[in-house]
Amino acid sequence: MGLLGNNFTRWMGLKAAKQREKDEASRRDSDIGRQLKLEKKKAKKTFKILLLGAGGSGKSTIIKQMGIVYSNALSEDERSQMTRINESSFELGSTKLQILDVDIQETKRKKWLSCFEDVGYMIFVAALSNYDQHTAEGHNAMRDEMMLFDSLANDEQLKHKSIIVFLNKLDVFEKKIAVSPLSEYFTDFNGPDTNLCAAATYFADQFRGINKTRNREIHIHYTNATDPKMLQVTTASVHHMIIQENWRSAGL
Repeated sequence: MGLLGNNFTRWMGLKAAKQREKDEASRRDSDIGRQLKLEKKKAKKTFKILLLGAGGSGKSTIIKQMGIVYSNALSEDERSQMTRINESSFELGSTKLQILDVDIQETKRKKWLSCFEDVGYMIFVAALSNYDQHTAEGHNAMRDEMMLFDSLANDEQLKHKSIIVFLNKLDVFEKKIAVSPLSEYFTDFNGPDTNLCAAATYFADQFRGINKTRNREIHIHYTNATDPKMLQVTTASVHHMIIQENWRSAGL
């Protein structure tokens, strides 16, 4: 019994040692797997997007809603004398959208635009509901937004970038045109004042017409920054467009 007991003890010891080796190998494999996933995550294709728009356009709300829709969002602020930048990243499948939300200082534009040479896309947010509003200087707020878009889209440093326009606050716009006729503020509008489709299309055409770069398409999306589902659909559409453009540029 003594010999049998000793053999059994040695056998159990060997078995335990083998199990420890197996567990250690499993942990190593798990660590390697996590490391590979981390490296793969880091290697995701990143598309940089410049987010611009006048104050009150709703672009900050868009970023906040995207942070809710995409739980993997990361955000950080950068400040300087030229501008303030809120940088947010969102992972969509095998790619990452890095959005740079910029608060514009008009007098410093030439300086800060030169900092974004590696940005491939610009999203410009305009509030449709501003069509009957006036700025502190007495200008029509929507016309000011279109002038800002003109100065950015046709700037030498951005004129070859792909441009997406979010015509935001569609829900507010729909309610307002029923009581505040669009044709009173934009006399060249010929559609029925209460027709949402005609009114929204009018502004889409206005923004497309501002572009002076030949063969560059202006991608228009109607948005409600406070509607997460609508914003998710819009973001997916923008993401698809970016992927398609990259495939074309790569000759695929």
